[in-house]
Amino acid sequence: MSSPMRRTLLLLAIALLIGPVSAQPNFSTPEATLKTYLEACKAGNFEAADACYTKSSREFIAKTPKMTAGRKPEHLTGTYARLSTLKFTTEKVNPKRAIVRPNDSKVPPFYMRVQDPKEGWRIDWQFMANYMRADQNGWSWANPKAETLWKSRQ
Repeated sequence: MSSPMRRTLLLLAIALLIGPVSAQPNFSTPEATLKTYLEACKAGNFEAADACYTKSSREFIAKTPKMTAGRKPEHLTGTYARLSTLKFTTEKVNPKRAIVRPNDSKVPPFYMRVQDPKEGWRIDWQFMANYMRADQNGWSWANPKAETLWKSRQ
């Protein structure tokens, strides 16, 4: 495990131990994970937001410094402002995969999965970053078959 990943996990563990019980992250369902992510965004807390991602996504971020260069809390608080007023519906793909879709078609859905059963539901950020593109007009697929492929996996 890389040093930045160890540090992130250690800081997250310390925060969980000293923080109030109600502030502990909840990854028990896709909806709970989205709520946990939005709370991290509202606080501008990248460590807590990154903890909402799958293990492979966190490892990818840790190994790719350009992914974290220049991150500012305002990026997360802006995400919270855009997402907090939306309604979401959940499509359960299989016992380990779900898609949480916003009611605004210009906002991309969240692809969530249980990669490690001990961790529960997490956002598959690596899939989203690799296959989804966003601009001022909304979002699109880099490969139109990506969602079908993602849904076909366990």
